[in-house]
Amino acid sequence: MSLTNIITGNWSLALPRENRRAFAEQVLKAMIDASTIPVDPILNSSGQTLMASDGSCTPGMPKLHERRSTTFSTVGNKHAAVFSIGGRNAGILQAEVYGLVAASLQASRNPSNSIPIYTDHLNSSRLISDAFSNPPATHAWATKPARSLYRWLLQILTATPSPSRPAIIYTQAHTKSESLEARANAVADALASRSHSKPIKPASVPDPTFYMDEYTFFTKEDGYIESNISSYLSHFGARAAAKDQTALPFTSLYDQHAPPDHPYTRAPSAYSAVVQLYARSQQLPTAFSQFRRSFNSLPWCRMGCKQLETPHHIFVECPSFEAIRINHKSAIAGHTRTLLDSSEGIFDDISRKRLTNVAQNLLRDNEVWPTGQSQYFLGLAPNLNTETALTTVAKTRVMTRLANTWHTEMIRVASRIWGELQRRCNHQRANFMRKEKERVGDIWRSLPPHVQRSIPGDIA
Repeated sequence: MSLTNIITGNWSLALPRENRRAFAEQVLKAMIDASTIPVDPILNSSGQTLMASDGSCTPGMPKLHERRSTTFSTVGNKHAAVFSIGGRNAGILQAEVYGLVAASLQASRNPSNSIPIYTDHLNSSRLISDAFSNPPATHAWATKPARSLYRWLLQILTATPSPSRPAIIYTQAHTKSESLEARANAVADALASRSHSKPIKPASVPDPTFYMDEYTFFTKEDGYIESNISSYLSHFGARAAAKDQTALPFTSLYDQHAPPDHPYTRAPSAYSAVVQLYARSQQLPTAFSQFRRSFNSLPWCRMGCKQLETPHHIFVECPSFEAIRINHKSAIAGHTRTLLDSSEGIFDDISRKRLTNVAQNLLRDNEVWPTGQSQYFLGLAPNLNTETALTTVAKTRVMTRLANTWHTEMIRVASRIWGELQRRCNHQRANFMRKEKERVGDIWRSLPPHVQRSIPGDIA
């Protein structure tokens, strides 16, 4: 039975590492031999045996989630080839080192003399040179993003007898020099960089799984991830949270003053508190939340907006409730001014302006919020301690009163908007049912009398 029938994914991982390495080297040699790219005429007629490699990646500095085209080339006086590396995790570093691997493998096939391999990647040439003068410990390359390729490159060079071992030599890129090594580097650079725009993508090379760590992360989009996994997880975790319409914010980013007792324990009606608490627990029955639970309704805003009906959209964005927000914005700004005016001498002008600006932007998305998105409907406010240093007892008391005033107004706005939404939806539902009953009645009245008598129920 074939391994492909037993193993899902990369079947070669079932083979011993040495077998995988030997197979990858045979494949890479065969790919170079099968290349139909013409050899540069100047290199071909030079009479000197030399090689060069170069890597290329577009875009030049891609973000972790960006798709990219990563290619490398190896050229000499008898060969020219260009290949690609798959996966979003491969970048210019992997391309440069893989180019040296391919060139070293090609050079090691000539046992008669040492062939120079020119590269414009200074870090790689220094790293390999240092590895021969001072062999690295097992863990020395453990944090390098392209460590498996560096291990492979070092193995190819050390396995080649010293007299015929390829010599990796640094040469400066993009110079006006007419030397043969500058020419070889320019040819390799042009071959790798121009291959991105070709209609047919260069052949993809094998992954060096045989020199990877025992446990290496892998995704279908990224390939094998040898870069810093913590930054990878942080980046994609942040993107997932930003895309998740139901994600709740970290409350530690917001003001930490305790909410006032009155709306929760003393108010004659608990509606304001209930709306805010339901929103915090993701139990608010918005159209989007009902869609996610049962898929038997539409997720769009019931007020006619072409947006998902999320709590943030209803309370912050929906234009149907802008009048309510404007009304309460004026009330919040007025309460804030009154409180600051009664605390004359406690705050300087800069602090007063900052607090006034925060008050005016509590009900809308603005930079005063830690994430740029208003979360007032959750009973959260921007961190007041960042606006002014709490150095006196009087200032602390004023800030607590301000936080309590804002909290009360914010949950009151949310309750008014939610109540108005429910009222309008009930009105829409009643109108729909009335029109449906009228439509069915018209159909019933258009039927012949003997058919009308056969339909039970008070329809007319």
